[in-house]
Amino acid sequence: MLKKISVCYVLKFNKHAFLDGFIGNYNIYQWIVMKKTINLIALSSLLTSYSYSCSADDGEIFFNDKLAPAKPNVIFLLDVSGSMAWYPYADNKKTPPKGVSSRMDILKSSLDKVLADESATTGIRAGIVKFSGSQGISTVVPVADIDNGNQRQTLRNKAQDLKAAGGTPTVQALYDVGQYISPNTGSKGPYHATKLGSSPILEGCQLSHIILMTDGKPEGNNYGSQVASYIGAGSASNCSVVTQVNTDGSLVRTLDRTLGQSSSNYSNETCGRALTSWMSRTDQAPKLEGDNYIRTHTIGFALRNQNGTQPDRSDGKNAQNFLTDLAKYGGGKSFEANSDETLVKAFREIISDVRAADSPSASGTVTVGEQARYEQRTEVFYSLYASDAYNYWPGNMKRFKIEYVETTLFNSTKKGQRAVLVDKKGTSAMSPDGTFYNTASSFWSESDGGKVMSGGVLEQLKSPADRKIFTVQNKTEIVDLKANPTASIDLGVNDLTEKNALLNFIRGYTYNTDSNALTVADKKMGDAARGRISLATYDCITPDTSGKSDVINCLQLDQVALLASNDGFIRGYNINTGEAIYEYMPEEMLPLIQKLQRREVVSFKKPRYYGLDGKPVIYHHDKNNDHYINNGEHAYAYIASGRGGAYIYALDISSRNAIKLAWQIEGGKGSFSKLGYTWSTPMLGKMKINGEVTAVLVFGGGYDKSPQEEDTQSIRTNAKGNDLYIVNAETGNLIWSASNSNLTGNMSYSIPSAVALVTDDSEDKLVTDIIFGDMGGQVWRLSIDNAKSNSTNQLSITGKVIAQLAGSSAADERKFYQAPAVYETKINGIETLSVNIGSGFRNHPLNMVIKDRIYSLRVPKDSTTQTIITEEMLGIASSDGQSISGDLTNGFMIKLSAEGEKVITDGYANFDRLVFNTFIPFNTDKKTCVPSTGTQRTYNYDLTTGKSLLKTAYISIGISALPPDVTAYCDGRYCTIISDPSLLSKEKPLPEGKDKDAFLVDTGSGNFVKTGSTDLFDISAK
Repeated sequence: MLKKISVCYVLKFNKHAFLDGFIGNYNIYQWIVMKKTINLIALSSLLTSYSYSCSADDGEIFFNDKLAPAKPNVIFLLDVSGSMAWYPYADNKKTPPKGVSSRMDILKSSLDKVLADESATTGIRAGIVKFSGSQGISTVVPVADIDNGNQRQTLRNKAQDLKAAGGTPTVQALYDVGQYISPNTGSKGPYHATKLGSSPILEGCQLSHIILMTDGKPEGNNYGSQVASYIGAGSASNCSVVTQVNTDGSLVRTLDRTLGQSSSNYSNETCGRALTSWMSRTDQAPKLEGDNYIRTHTIGFALRNQNGTQPDRSDGKNAQNFLTDLAKYGGGKSFEANSDETLVKAFREIISDVRAADSPSASGTVTVGEQARYEQRTEVFYSLYASDAYNYWPGNMKRFKIEYVETTLFNSTKKGQRAVLVDKKGTSAMSPDGTFYNTASSFWSESDGGKVMSGGVLEQLKSPADRKIFTVQNKTEIVDLKANPTASIDLGVNDLTEKNALLNFIRGYTYNTDSNALTVADKKMGDAARGRISLATYDCITPDTSGKSDVINCLQLDQVALLASNDGFIRGYNINTGEAIYEYMPEEMLPLIQKLQRREVVSFKKPRYYGLDGKPVIYHHDKNNDHYINNGEHAYAYIASGRGGAYIYALDISSRNAIKLAWQIEGGKGSFSKLGYTWSTPMLGKMKINGEVTAVLVFGGGYDKSPQEEDTQSIRTNAKGNDLYIVNAETGNLIWSASNSNLTGNMSYSIPSAVALVTDDSEDKLVTDIIFGDMGGQVWRLSIDNAKSNSTNQLSITGKVIAQLAGSSAADERKFYQAPAVYETKINGIETLSVNIGSGFRNHPLNMVIKDRIYSLRVPKDSTTQTIITEEMLGIASSDGQSISGDLTNGFMIKLSAEGEKVITDGYANFDRLVFNTFIPFNTDKKTCVPSTGTQRTYNYDLTTGKSLLKTAYISIGISALPPDVTAYCDGRYCTIISDPSLLSKEKPLPEGKDKDAFLVDTGSGNFVKTGSTDLFDISAK
């Protein structure tokens, strides 16, 4: 029987992405999609030569100073045919008089605006190629780093010299540019032709992008046979494109000529689609390590009549259809443009996609019922972001759905139900390799898959003028973040013009100190690298057909999804529309705006800036016990700033549309003088204070960012963070804090992890124990006597170290960053707490020195005098996981055998199963285009016997970032344990166990009872 199911968080990754999420009141995953241009190769060289004297940050896995990021190549392939001198309408084929803009004038103006915007184009290598029948195909500006020297200005200047004359040899132009990009030599494609200059490819894994802009149908195509020969088709009639990728990886091809049959101009389209398809799937530099592909993007310009209709003739619909196909099969995007504004937007959206990864990936959040703790709703909310070599990483949030499908249980004909991920149409959304299918449609969008810059809440953002963006000054004064004549808010700059430009920038305009020349920028919101989604539930909009309106059976809930992000905002989203209801930036985060605008380069030595890097936790004083925030009830959301500072904010979310700042805590001040960076997520519980049941928050002292904390080669005491706090959840007032002065033991090390809260059997579920690890490899237990607080205003708390699991040698300097998973059982008739925790240097995941462990400790529940547990007192699992040596009285440990193997994400323990993921840093010089930062091992052990439930000690997969937290999805009877996102794929079977199902469990089984704050679910504190 479950006593209390509370909070944990989930961190997920795969070949293209990593997932990082938080389970607050609900079950959450979150995906983080890796930017392909960030090169994480030759980590072994980095590990052996770097001193690790940089700032601590687990983001070090994304950066390697030995290998600079491979910036993508962008070739603007511009149509300069004679029609570019005409009016910008398909039905006016005349040259406009002086003073009236022609198509060419608009192209020059729009391209200049795009190139002049450093924030939108930083981080690419760019060049210009022009094409026309009479002028030929030639390089205007060779591809080079746009941020170096005069390249940006040269691009702007040379673009103004373009002239309009001649026809439109589109296919020939694509063919020539393809040969320009490839550095390869040989007689079969791909190979380099010197016509346009030297290849822009400098290294492996460097993507190249063609942005084709044209105002009409292709002409003069005599290159069908040459293209066919180049791509290996043999003849033009055999040119084909890949039109489908099956789930097993096989390709479906369609003849190019059949796709162009509807066009009266097909002869001039011959093999064009096949060429872009081939370039997007064929390594253009096979002699370099890693693949180099070409993606083709297209813009059809001035293809509509003045009244907005599109001509049926080949220079209208068919021309745009051809361009759409070129991009579709070429791995890019296609746009229409008919004005300066829409052409600027098209260029910007393409470049935005070039700079941000669009690899599909997944993650999720579900609502849980009160009576049936293992029954969840099926809505799933995902937070995604793309990493970048610059500050201001883009983020997004999407909604999908969990479906339960029948599966056969181990060694049985009995059927169970496993969780799989589906899109809004009910089709499978997750591929067997753990990425979203490109065709998956999230709610609010179509076929956006796991793309960060497409679909989701990003697509639903309102215009800059209409967004509800605000801060709170002087703790109570609500101030809109928008340009104004006084702009008294502190942004870290004094100049009023610059201040207003920054305010316009954060609302969604392109940064410009000329307030009369504002343009709307690409839609963008900051990433939630460690942030998590939490859901506040206000009402049932649509009861089920039988009239049930509880949180599980209600067909449509009125919920707000809360997500904090590293642009300094916490946002609330309507889950039914995806629209942002509010966007709040705390006053302390305001100076971050100018840092985001500057988009400074980040690296191994210079970590990025962080804003609100914590996880929202929701407290609802549910007086009527209906689980809806209504009838004047109070509700709060708590956000710790994490890596963004030493702050904890409490927002009053009692009113759905009008949140307020209730209170805040700042480290280094008053009663919180020892509070460091607030990495420790506040955990919600109840204790008796002066005889009254009181909602409290419990959190560790956080992270000490002093230089001694950054040293990876020693464990040292800390000046900050070595404290534990209990505060009133409604007022923020300090109730109690722990330190060396009032506890038996050595509280000398910082506490960056969340704590585990153990509760009693009473209706109030009062907290009886607080259990946590510290940076000195110690595990603590604090015990609360709620009965004694009936007659005093002080808490009666005793505590001590219950385990010391680090040593003095470099290999034994183990640290605990993650909260323990604490469960209750009876062993030999004795009530016992099973404390499960893994060690690992999370802030330096590349460390190869420390020998880390997974521990399952057994602590008598009613004893506070137990001997401190050391490694010598534990049983040891064998290397193959099939046996165990030693005495299990105090528990057991799993020695992590690989060099650098460590636990840096949360594990899962329930139904007699202990499931942990570990991380092994990648240790090779081999270059791979999708950053393969290491290996994930998943350990699935029996909590009772200490033996593996798998046929081996662990299962391994390659990953591109840090491993995920382990979590579970439950339908009321069966729970699916998810250690890897691919386990949510309908097409992939769950890994087999040795004697029983390892990843699918019947909720009626198991001796261990979930009691801790690292447990999976939490409803509300009443």
